[in-house]
Amino acid sequence: MLTSPDENGEVLVANLTTITPDHPDQGCVLGHTDYPDFIKRPTTVRFNKATMFPADKIRESDDLRINEPLLLGTLRKIQRAGVKSPWLKKKFQEIIQEELEGSA
Repeated sequence: MLTSPDENGEVLVANLTTITPDHPDQGCVLGHTDYPDFIKRPTTVRFNKATMFPADKIRESDDLRINEPLLLGTLRKIQRAGVKSPWLKKKFQEIIQEELEGSA
């Protein structure tokens, strides 16, 4: 989850994927220290596939794999990269920006 629930109870979610030479979006590269229990190889955030998802349905979803929560520093790293990413929809960038400004 990249954001807190909005007024509709939805959160922004995005996949993490192992980097390959032909992967177009490498704007947020994560390593083992960013997410020790999950990342084993250089990984990136798939901002182009980000979507809003009901927070109360995440645990029961077959489409989402639940891992340990992100470290706050890693979450902020992803959020800052998302705001700048040409692959993330503008409306999602705005949601993240509001959250970043609210946490300052």
